[in-house]
Amino acid sequence: MFSSMMKVHRVDAGREPLAACLEYDPADPFAVKVTFQSVRGATEWTLSRDVLNAGMDEEAGLGDVRIAPVPGRPGLLLLGLSSPEGDAIIEMQAEGLALFLEQTYAMVPAGAEVVDVDAALTAILA
Repeated sequence: MFSSMMKVHRVDAGREPLAACLEYDPADPFAVKVTFQSVRGATEWTLSRDVLNAGMDEEAGLGDVRIAPVPGRPGLLLLGLSSPEGDAIIEMQAEGLALFLEQTYAMVPAGAEVVDVDAALTAILA
């Protein structure tokens, strides 16, 4: 497992500072878990590694998770999250996310992702 901390801001809440812990587990190669920590507590999301990577260059994602570069502000990304509990728009440095993703692709290259279906089904049915 590989993890990295980033400082980010929730821009839809007056630039509220957040700590974001990104985690990657090669056993779940398509997913990146992100835990956002604020003064009110922690919120965890599971995001697609491929969507995060695509969002480095252009708008990516559908539905509850979207990511895109900030127009006119090189080096910044906006991550939009939506759930029944509410919505959030997170601003982050592209460089930090790029370094994290680079490490994940060094661990499991794109196209080499393998999921143990039997183990996943056992976990779901347990």
